[in-house]
Amino acid sequence: MVPAAHNRWQALNSAQRWTAEFDGEGFEVKPEGASWRWGLELKSYGFSGQERLVQGKAAITTNVERLTYDWDDTLQEWYANENAGLEHGWTLRQRPVGSGTRLTLQLGVRGRLKPQIDANGKGVCFVDAEGQAIITYNGLKAYDADGKDLATQLESTKEGVVVIVDERAARYPITIDPIAQQAYIKASNTNAGDAFGFSVAISGDTAVVGARYEASNATGINGNQLDNSAPKAGAAYVFVRSGGSWIQQAYLKASNAEAGDEFGYSVAISGDTIIVGAPLEDSNATGMNGNQSDNSTPDSGAAYVFTRNGSTWTQQAYIKSSNPDIADLFGWSVAVSNDTAVVGAWLEASNATGVNGNQSDNSVPVAGAAYVFTRSGSTWNQQAYLKASNTEAADSFGWAVAISGDTVVVSAPFESSNATGVNGNQGNNSAPSSGAAYVFTRIGSTWNQQAYLKASNTDVSDLFGFSIAIANDTILIGAPLESSDATGINGNQSDNSASVSGAAYIFARGGVVWTQQAYLKSFNTDIADLFGWSVSLSNDKAVVGAQGEASDASGVNGNQYNDTAQNSGAAYVFVNNASTWSQLAYLKASNPDIGDSFGSAVAIANDTVVVGAYVEASNATGINSNQQDNSAGTAGAVYLFVIPPPDLSLIKSDGGAIFTPSGAGSYAINVSNDATAGPTFGPITVTDNLPNNLTLTGYSGTGWNCTGTTSVTCTNNTRIDGGTSLPTLILNVGIGAGTPTGVDSIANTATVATPGDFNFGNNSGSDATSVLGQPKLAVALADPLVCNGAGGLVSVTANLTNPNQTALPANFTALLPPQLTALAGTCNASTNPGGCAVAANGSSVMWNGTLNAGQTVTISYQAQIAANVAPGTQICVNSVGTVAGVGANVQACLSVNCAATGLVPAANVGTSDQKLGSLLVFPYYVSKFAERKDTRLTISNVAAQSTYVHLFLVDGISCSQADFFVCLTPRAIFSFKASDYDPENTGFAYAVAVDSQGRPIASNGLIGNAFVDEGDYQGNYGAEAFWRYDTALTNVSGGFAVLGLNGTQYDAAPIQFAVEIQSPADAVGQRIVVAPLSGDLTAGSANLSNVFPAQTTAAGQIGPGLASNEQEKTVSFSSLLSGGCLKSATLTTNFPRVPNGLANLIPTGKMGLLTFRVGAGVGLLMTPRTGSNRWNGIRTLHKTAAGNVAIAIPVFAPVC
Repeated sequence: MVPAAHNRWQALNSAQRWTAEFDGEGFEVKPEGASWRWGLELKSYGFSGQERLVQGKAAITTNVERLTYDWDDTLQEWYANENAGLEHGWTLRQRPVGSGTRLTLQLGVRGRLKPQIDANGKGVCFVDAEGQAIITYNGLKAYDADGKDLATQLESTKEGVVVIVDERAARYPITIDPIAQQAYIKASNTNAGDAFGFSVAISGDTAVVGARYEASNATGINGNQLDNSAPKAGAAYVFVRSGGSWIQQAYLKASNAEAGDEFGYSVAISGDTIIVGAPLEDSNATGMNGNQSDNSTPDSGAAYVFTRNGSTWTQQAYIKSSNPDIADLFGWSVAVSNDTAVVGAWLEASNATGVNGNQSDNSVPVAGAAYVFTRSGSTWNQQAYLKASNTEAADSFGWAVAISGDTVVVSAPFESSNATGVNGNQGNNSAPSSGAAYVFTRIGSTWNQQAYLKASNTDVSDLFGFSIAIANDTILIGAPLESSDATGINGNQSDNSASVSGAAYIFARGGVVWTQQAYLKSFNTDIADLFGWSVSLSNDKAVVGAQGEASDASGVNGNQYNDTAQNSGAAYVFVNNASTWSQLAYLKASNPDIGDSFGSAVAIANDTVVVGAYVEASNATGINSNQQDNSAGTAGAVYLFVIPPPDLSLIKSDGGAIFTPSGAGSYAINVSNDATAGPTFGPITVTDNLPNNLTLTGYSGTGWNCTGTTSVTCTNNTRIDGGTSLPTLILNVGIGAGTPTGVDSIANTATVATPGDFNFGNNSGSDATSVLGQPKLAVALADPLVCNGAGGLVSVTANLTNPNQTALPANFTALLPPQLTALAGTCNASTNPGGCAVAANGSSVMWNGTLNAGQTVTISYQAQIAANVAPGTQICVNSVGTVAGVGANVQACLSVNCAATGLVPAANVGTSDQKLGSLLVFPYYVSKFAERKDTRLTISNVAAQSTYVHLFLVDGISCSQADFFVCLTPRAIFSFKASDYDPENTGFAYAVAVDSQGRPIASNGLIGNAFVDEGDYQGNYGAEAFWRYDTALTNVSGGFAVLGLNGTQYDAAPIQFAVEIQSPADAVGQRIVVAPLSGDLTAGSANLSNVFPAQTTAAGQIGPGLASNEQEKTVSFSSLLSGGCLKSATLTTNFPRVPNGLANLIPTGKMGLLTFRVGAGVGLLMTPRTGSNRWNGIRTLHKTAAGNVAIAIPVFAPVC
């Protein structure tokens, strides 16, 4: 359909050689090379006497080859431009206003052609002034929404033609459609009794029709058809299709045409080769092209091969059997495939079996035979003589033959074994005339029997094999006298209550093995239908004739159940889809009549079906002429149908909806038949495998039935014609809570299928539905590496992520329990920080803003634990994050695991090496990159709660310091080398337990160890641990805290410490190291006090210390230690300064004592490994304090 001038549309039909023009009121057809014009336009519609006039121009819509007039809310008129012609119809969406039963549509005729209504009222022929038929408008039918046929007829009026429909009990909408039959073919020399259509065959666009009783005495090609002096000589007719039009191309006669030969009894075609059988031909010739004139072998039979060059046909061969005999009926059946032909002679009588046996012993009458011939160039020769593997009298082997490539199948419908299936027992002849078929295959030029086929329900007189066909690896076999009352495909075969209703059987080959694939019955099985009288195959389509069928339907898919036209006949088209067969079409003649035997012969090639009705009686000649004058009994006719398959398309839509997790949604599925013709025949099935987390919760749509929840199958048995649609199917789905996460859309595909629709390109429809993914929300209540207690602070962090592929609004709300109060001014957000707020009473925290695709906002705030919360209490914060209204909920909890935060009451407790404490002092470390000169320090948290540790490393010479944090979970150990943090120095270290804000706490769970490896000084020592601080943790100001160490509340030791030493003779080079306990660590350079106070002359104290031996001999010494912030000395015989030195004071093998008067410090005694092993290693000196001393440290939040 293309636009034309003056707001019109045009449709060019090259097959019919005309152009149709549409003006919004009707249409007009203009032929090529002819002067006539013809068209129709709707004048009115409605019930008789209450018609509604149609005025003005209709609204026009087009779709490729289809044009529609929308007249009003009730009536739609449509046109489909097809090869067969212009299909014209109407759809009434609802019942017109008024009452009555005769719904009429009045049509005006355009042009000068006059209508002549067919006798059956189903068609009209438009004739010119001379009465010559120009246009046929036939196949009228109407059906309602359920597919039920409605009674229709055409009548002529002075205005033109009126269409009448009996719409009683109809369910609207109803459709009125004159079906277009592609061709009604009659012989060019129609005569009563010719039996034109007794045999038919088709290959591509060429059809051949046999007329076994045709009587002309012509011979060869296109001879004189009018001299009927050779009764039953027989003829064959060749028709070709050009575009969509059929014309007769040739009139074939035998080269030795004679009365009674019945040339045309059988016909076959392959490409440009036709073979015609004349089973009653009488010559005694043998082989190829022998003497045709000696008729001394009556009814021996012959076959004739014709070939085409361009459009010219010539006879190529005259074929006789290698063993012609009287009444063999060679040529009863014929088949051809490329350069191989097969001919059956069912009355042949030899007792041979298998391939190329002895032909001369005619002791088995009516056993039958088949003959294979091959062509080389233009020369034909016999290649094989085929006999049954179980040759017996009266089996009639060769009754029907078929060939495809290197496979031949031959039937014996009167064979009598009771075997069933494939390769059963051939020897039990208890089922007379049950019938069989035999499969032969060729390798090279050698033929062998491959299979022996029987029906799955073998029964007496079924005549299995009466008709056969083969296409590639599929065989179709008819049994017209089979009697089951089954209908459709693979029904119950055992109830034989429908005598001679007939059946057909499909066999399929896999490798070299044949199996029965389907058992076919008509959908209107009835007694004496003779379904299976004729069969044909083409690829995945099969056609079966039932010449005894009795319905009065006409055209395609009419009403099958009104059996008022006995033996009018029918044909059925079946299609195969993945080894599953289904009925596609029910064919009737456009002029069905009692006794016509439509379906007595059938053939199919691709989508074209040829059906013979050899008893049809019209006196018409040629193509598409008047079918109504039945004055030529048994003249015969042939009907050609194009069975365009349905072409279903599916559109799936979510209607622009946005799915949300835990919500609901729906899909609308629209199924249309895009074929210009091609109605559906069989169920329409929609399958939809729903994506993860979508579940079917319900469905709606007229005629639809759905099953399944995630793998959904919906069926609708409503038939839809080309260009029409099914009611919309709505699938309601529930959306899972986790559907989906982090995606922008979710794709869902549905697929539609129906028998015969093999155009899969438009069978599926998808929609990518926008989906709001469930946001990601993570919330953590900071579990400080110290315990949580009443009055303490909790740091809360929440991360909210937008999982979608677009920017969307987002919100966050945290609801705090009574045990927590959010602190004003502490809320912050990484995105839109101004959107973060704390409720006035501290019970909630809120944030709002916009998150880009995939963006995460981090929201943080602080909350304080209430003063009355006891240890063991669990505190939970409930948080909600939403993105575009889709939410995620998180509950985050922590346990209160210590008492109120603050100072633990002081107590006088002793300390020693490896004591637990909140402050550790490592008196000495060496930081050297060289091997064996790098002290390893270890801090362990043995407490049940986590702890932050603020670690200070102080240079022993310059007093400069560096600090860093360590985060220790319960039972965790942190071990490091001094060079990792303080390279190339010697010094000492402080480790202070702090909270999440960096404030010192009394955790009392730290243990420190160090391993010194410096030359001969090698060994472990334990850091000095202090349990108590005498200053409350809240005494923090100016960013620093002061740890008071007054010597009483943390320790019970005196204000000095003593060193047990050996005689220099026993341990040469013992070293003493002392580090201060007071100073300022808050500055960039430490300001540490000297460990020695000013010199004093107090009684009993001379200088900074005393030296004594085991006999308590005591002497005084002056300054022994020297250095900066780290004091040290190596003991020799020269120190301390006593008259005789240490060697005189402490004899060999004896122990001495040094006592130091210091301000506040800790120290080590380091004994070298080379001397006596008495104290080999490193020992920690007692810690001392004099007066109130303190350490000041900076306070800031730890970062680990």
